[in-house]
Amino acid sequence: MRQTNPKSLLESISIRLQALFVALVLFVCVPFIVPERYQGLAFPAVFTIVTLAALASTGQRRRALIIGFVLAIPAVIAGWLEPTDPTLAVVGGGFQVLFMSWVALSLLHHVLGAKRVTAEALFGVASVYILLAAIWAVGYGIADTLEPGAIMLSADAAGVADLHSVDGEKIRSYFSFVTLTTLGYGDVRPVSDVARILAMLEATLGQLFLVIVVARLVGIHTVQAMRRDGETEISA
Repeated sequence: MRQTNPKSLLESISIRLQALFVALVLFVCVPFIVPERYQGLAFPAVFTIVTLAALASTGQRRRALIIGFVLAIPAVIAGWLEPTDPTLAVVGGGFQVLFMSWVALSLLHHVLGAKRVTAEALFGVASVYILLAAIWAVGYGIADTLEPGAIMLSADAAGVADLHSVDGEKIRSYFSFVTLTTLGYGDVRPVSDVARILAMLEATLGQLFLVIVVARLVGIHTVQAMRRDGETEISA
């Protein structure tokens, strides 16, 4: 029976996580770098790539792969169809949130269970952070569907933001990252109660994520260093 090389397996997972990270960066940049007339195809196409990269990175076990496909298929379909009916838009956005949340939790479980700080772990952490912003960006779109005008621009900009237009994709992504990192420029602000709750949760989670995950990685790195020093003293 052919045995799998653990080293090659780890390298394969690391490459998949790197691919996922690159796909996520491209996903959040699409509204800003792709011309408006091509965004109707570019956005769902890149989301499909993100989905495939996420399944490849998290679907190491059969059960996880099945769960991923069950959540991914309606999420991808919703991205391509771009339903105009509010109910379908909310359902489609809900599946996208569920899928990306499942991917983020799977990656976080993998990272927190790591025994060493590697490039694989770092790319996993970075991917989870971007996924958090993407999840909340979709959440703001759902909030605006349920209550139009949930997000407003400053008086110097334009007033009410249409989060379902091409510019709306930019606003959702921009506002989500600004909130997650607690920059708070003030040029975009939540108005409805649902949007404000989402913003509070995102800002809090963004800070907790950095504190908990960074502390975990520092602890793992400290243990690694102590073990290396111990092995060096023994060999000496």
